[in-house]
Amino acid sequence: ISCKCWKLIKLSFLKEQQWNISFGTKPVTHRTLTRILQVPGEIMTAQNSHAMISAPFAGIILPSMNRNLPVEGQHVTQGRSVAVLNPAVQSGNGDNYAQQYINAHSELELAETNLQRSQRLFEKKAIPETELLQARLEYRQAHTRFRTINELMRIDTSGAGEDGGFMDSYRFELKAPISGTVTTSHVTPGMQVQAGQPLFGLADANVVWLKAYVPVSRQKEIRNASDAAFTIQGSDTMYIVSELDGRLLSRGNTVEPGSRTITLIYELQNAGNRLPLGIFSTVHIHTDTQTDALAVPVSAL
Repeated sequence: ISCKCWKLIKLSFLKEQQWNISFGTKPVTHRTLTRILQVPGEIMTAQNSHAMISAPFAGIILPSMNRNLPVEGQHVTQGRSVAVLNPAVQSGNGDNYAQQYINAHSELELAETNLQRSQRLFEKKAIPETELLQARLEYRQAHTRFRTINELMRIDTSGAGEDGGFMDSYRFELKAPISGTVTTSHVTPGMQVQAGQPLFGLADANVVWLKAYVPVSRQKEIRNASDAAFTIQGSDTMYIVSELDGRLLSRGNTVEPGSRTITLIYELQNAGNRLPLGIFSTVHIHTDTQTDALAVPVSAL
C-alpha cells in the first residue's frame, strides 16, 4: 500500500512587492484564434535592388592602380570608383577601348560644333531647316554613343593633354551603378579580364525579400495568407511583417521540384540593415483557419 502526502504551502505577495513588479490579471475567455503555419524562410535581395559590375572591355587589373579594391561586405556609394581597368592592347573587334572613347568624344565635339554653326546659319537664313535638323540628329547620336561609354566608368583624361594625348594616358575607373553592399567579388590584382566578365556584385539592403517555403501539402492553408512574423538565426527577436512596412508581394503557383514547396515572398523595409542578406529564418504565417477556444495572452504564460 502506497501513500502520497500533500503539503499545502501558502505564499504571500505583499503590496510592497507588487509595487516593484509589473503584473496584471486577465480572465480566461473564449477567443477566436488564427492557426499559424511555421515554415523555413530566407532573407534575400529584392529583385530590383542588386546590380552586377562587368568588364565593358578586355583589359587588366593592374596592382599599382588597384590598391583599395572593395571587399565583400563593404558598402559603396553610387558613382564611386571600384576598380581601374587598363584596356588590352587589342580588343575582339580590333579597336583598343581607349581609342573607342577618343573617337566617341571627338565625334561628340565635332557634332556639337557643327550644331552650333548650323543654328547660327539658320538664324541668318543661310541654310534650310532640314540641315539644322540633320545637325541636331547627328549631335544626339554622338551624345548617346559617348554617354553609353561614359556611364560605365569615370574616365580621367588629366594626363592626356589638350590634343588628346596617348591612349595609355587615360584611366578607366569602373563606377558603382547603385549604392549598396558588395556581395561578391571576382577581382584579383593583376588578373586579365574579358569583355562582359562579372567583377563585382552589389546589393541595396534597404529593401529586402523574405522568402517562405511552404510544403505543397499545406498550400490550401495559405490561400488567403496576409501578415506573417519571423525570427532569424541567432536571434530571439520576433519581427512582424506589417510592422516593418512590409507586404505580401507574391504567392507562388509552381512547385519547386527539389524541396516540393511553394513560396510566399514578402517585401520588407530593412532600416539599418538589421536583417542580413542570405540569413535563414523561421516564418510564422497567419492562415485563414480559425478556432474558437479558451485562451489567455502569451505574456501570462
